[in-house]
Amino acid sequence: MNMLILPALTIIIPAIGCLLTLFLSQLEEDKAAEGKTRDWMLVLLVFLPTMIISFLLIPHMHDKLSYSIRWLPNIYFGLQLTELSTLFACLISSLGLAIALYSITFMEFDPQKTNYWFFLLLTMAGIMLGIFSNNLLWLFGGFEIAFFAGYFLIAHWHRKSGEEGEKAGKAALRFIILSSFGDFFLLLGFGLLYYVFGTQMLNELYKTWKLEPTNLLFGSSKTSRILITLFITIGSLIKSAQIPLICWVIGGEKQDIDMAKAPLPITAYLLTATIANTGLYLLGTFYPLLSMRGEELTLTITGELVGTGIELFDPTPFLLSGWSAIATIFITLGIIISSRNINRIITGASLIQLSFAFLGYSAANDLGYLSANFQLLAGSVISLALFVMFGIIIESLKMNSLDRIHGLETNFPVIQFMTGTVILSSVGLFPFTGFFSKDMIFEALRTSDLPSHLALMIAGILGSFLLIFGLVRVFFKTFYGKRMSDRYSIRAVKIQSMSIAGALLDGTILLGILIILIGFPKITFAKGLFNSDFILNYSCPLLGNYLSSLLILGGTIGMISISFLGYLKGKNLLEKIRNSRIVQISYQIFENGLYLGKGYELIFVSPTKSTGRASLWIKEKTTFLGIFWVLLFLSLLILIMILVGGM
Repeated sequence: MNMLILPALTIIIPAIGCLLTLFLSQLEEDKAAEGKTRDWMLVLLVFLPTMIISFLLIPHMHDKLSYSIRWLPNIYFGLQLTELSTLFACLISSLGLAIALYSITFMEFDPQKTNYWFFLLLTMAGIMLGIFSNNLLWLFGGFEIAFFAGYFLIAHWHRKSGEEGEKAGKAALRFIILSSFGDFFLLLGFGLLYYVFGTQMLNELYKTWKLEPTNLLFGSSKTSRILITLFITIGSLIKSAQIPLICWVIGGEKQDIDMAKAPLPITAYLLTATIANTGLYLLGTFYPLLSMRGEELTLTITGELVGTGIELFDPTPFLLSGWSAIATIFITLGIIISSRNINRIITGASLIQLSFAFLGYSAANDLGYLSANFQLLAGSVISLALFVMFGIIIESLKMNSLDRIHGLETNFPVIQFMTGTVILSSVGLFPFTGFFSKDMIFEALRTSDLPSHLALMIAGILGSFLLIFGLVRVFFKTFYGKRMSDRYSIRAVKIQSMSIAGALLDGTILLGILIILIGFPKITFAKGLFNSDFILNYSCPLLGNYLSSLLILGGTIGMISISFLGYLKGKNLLEKIRNSRIVQISYQIFENGLYLGKGYELIFVSPTKSTGRASLWIKEKTTFLGIFWVLLFLSLLILIMILVGGM
């Protein structure tokens, strides 16, 4: 119980920080607006202590601590400390601190900084509540608080005049509506899980999953488990913006309604540290259930456990995760390559890093589970580094269009080097961190026993190669492209922003070097996830497999070379390819975001236009609408508990 005070503090401190934000803004409003009081006090009193406490949990992460108190009849509030929750807490708090420091400069002159900090901290408090909760109700409730706050973060610039403000509001509305589909499937999965196995406590579910269920769906325990795992998997994929509901994170250039309309630190925060990672956390939490092998057990009259002959494992959730990740990777790549908005390009690259984590998870083996979490750590740091480095350029030039930003090699030589290095890590070049995480993913898929595991591996490799072309494109255009005008108003780069970028760069480089020094593949950090010695069984040092790893590395180097040479020497050829009919059609499709946004508008927006003044009022009152959705789904959760006898 005593050690569970630390996880509780990671929830309480950000929650108190929300109130502190309001207090400080009133105490010294003039100085707070300049970032001299409030911003730094929040960093020192909230973000920094939360990170320190999260890392203090590491020595106790294997203790399997859990404590509950009764909240309502048969409804408990409790906390638990696990390896996975500790990993996510460290990731969320450390990246949250980096983003908070970066926000001080990026949001320096923003007139709505009180709202910004309030909802930033509320998001962190909600996520921490979700990951440390030991039961289904508060796991869901914590994440809903975070998504509720995320709605207001995305809509932060909705007060801007003209089209930009309107698009920011629409992007937030799209986020809350589409993510609600994830809530729907998670509620179904959690409700059925409680009905079938009679418990809402996670530690009890791990024990009862292999036993014959208390209640059956359609008279079959196998069908019951399949439905539960499918609903939870679909809900998790939607929460992390995987196909098909991807357009709240990244959409087409034509509509221009997605996360790119939010301030860049907010996009980075939601994608690398908090909301977009919730789906992966949920799948990681239920991995012991989904991956459990063997047959179902039943208790006999004599008290013995005997097998029923019903196989526990079903590959469908893993295959669904894998192919959804592949579809997300390729569709996002198409949008990246056709986009001219730097915010949207980096947002897409960040989403692809997350999709690779889902791809690793889909291997359905311990190596795949390890690779998913390793990719999450590496990919989050890489993505945040890209956000900060391109954010420095956007902040300095006050523009984010590739049509206007060209030839900055002489203006930002240090940023050019740092960005190039991070891109090399992002695409998986040896010896950077990204190489080891992706190599582990592909090795996990190669050794998997799932159907179509090799097809998933090949598709993932191809997606990794195409990502090179997309990132080299934005890098080349930004730093080497022919400048259209010399009339750039270039502002001085803040030392604080450069320091954060440098720290993130060190993370992408030093982690790769550290992996080599500790004797990879005999890695020790795997103990953190499995609480046991974990041997990768690689066929050679540093590489998952002599043949496949070397071929992938060679292909990566070749693709990098071809991409750079193509942009440097093959402009005429690229122009011919770009002007070909099939490429033009593809560009048009991806610029419209595969018309997913159009479908959203047709289904959700068009009907409201014909429902009169009431719907118009709801549409305009964004605060009301956000609260409405949260209360609706919390009410549905309680209703399910009532229906299955929970209250």
